[in-house]
Amino acid sequence: MLSDIHARKFILFYPAFMYYVSVCLFFSTWMLHACHGAVPNWTPTYDMAQSTVIMPCNYSGFYDFESYPQLAKFGVVDFDWSNAKLLWDNESPMACESALMKQAQMYKAVNPSAKVFLYRNIVKALPWFEEVREKLADPNYWGWFLHYKPSLRNGTSAGGNLYHDEEQTPGWPGGGNGGPDGVCHNNTQPPWGRGCDCGQGIPCGEYLFDHRNESLRTWLTEQYMAGSKFGLGNPLVDGFYLDDDWSENGPSEEDRDCLEKMGLSKQDVADITAGWAKNFAACQDAIVKHGGFNWQLFGTSKSPNKQKCRSFFQDACTNTSNFQTSAMHFELDVQIAKQPAPWIVKDASVDVASFLLARGDYTWLGYGWMGCGCGWEDDGTLDCGAYPRPKQLDVDYGTPLGLCEEAPTGVFTRHFTMSTVSMDCNTFTPSIHMHPLTPSG
Repeated sequence: MLSDIHARKFILFYPAFMYYVSVCLFFSTWMLHACHGAVPNWTPTYDMAQSTVIMPCNYSGFYDFESYPQLAKFGVVDFDWSNAKLLWDNESPMACESALMKQAQMYKAVNPSAKVFLYRNIVKALPWFEEVREKLADPNYWGWFLHYKPSLRNGTSAGGNLYHDEEQTPGWPGGGNGGPDGVCHNNTQPPWGRGCDCGQGIPCGEYLFDHRNESLRTWLTEQYMAGSKFGLGNPLVDGFYLDDDWSENGPSEEDRDCLEKMGLSKQDVADITAGWAKNFAACQDAIVKHGGFNWQLFGTSKSPNKQKCRSFFQDACTNTSNFQTSAMHFELDVQIAKQPAPWIVKDASVDVASFLLARGDYTWLGYGWMGCGCGWEDDGTLDCGAYPRPKQLDVDYGTPLGLCEEAPTGVFTRHFTMSTVSMDCNTFTPSIHMHPLTPSG
């Protein structure tokens, strides 16, 4: 899941272009919306302030945007399941979905035009999500979940029959701060899980959906994605991050012996992987159909270095580039530091100029997953409010009058209604010239 430290490092350091290509190729057999050309059904905006993106996470509680006003300025925001974990994991039973909705409401109260994404997982059936717990508690729906092999089943409860592990589970060790992955009622010593309430007969853990059961797809698409309470049928929700995956090695970020405990053969794993890919594509289709967007449909990019500058913009300045045909996330290059040292955007001028030169109708500049702060990752030293917002992100550059062009060699320029932006790749020098305002009347 996203809040895992290793997952965060994967997202930060895996080359963005290769990630974009590999995801598109992997899903090419099943995806109803190909990565190339996938855009949300939203009115495009060139408002720079709203053309920004962030994935903040406050482990200790809800974001108070009076304390963190700069975080409320981003046009696209995604909240992870670990947000406010110290609050919702002490509820009986846990109510993570309700907590996510409350955080979405708080964000839209200060930034009504923002697009809010929330966390979902269709690999792991997480019982701290109210809609999932409801199905786990009902034996009539146990066909939607993977079971222990017969020799390991015990009793008649969900916990005794349905496979689950305790990785990244509230109350169990493995937290990024060196303690449990969420503390339930101040219990920080074994026996692990004490005091954590995921429902009667449902021990807190990571259960798994069985994607061979085709009836699961209707619930995933019509309820889990599009429902009126927690889904896209609620105006607070604009999209989802769909976490984790299946492969020939089994489910991601699950105990290594999970396949053996479930008694799954290679063919079983292949069938589940194929079913998951179809359901993943169906969920993406449902999200877009209901007016939202899926984070995994974003391509990712960032500013080039001097050596790759000219080739980067030669590609970006065409009407067939990913920037013009797809939804794109353009990353700020930031240096992270442990508290109390601040995070630093290494060169905002390069990032903003590169973004403006390359961007299309659906491109956002900012942050991907940086971790869950305020008492969680990096031994509790990660600052949940440290995301710098350079002043250039709140300037009105106008709308583009065309694509960027190269003239003379190595110098790329793009004209906007209120500015002219250029990058000299020969000297690696960005420039933004604001046009003088024309007096009215």
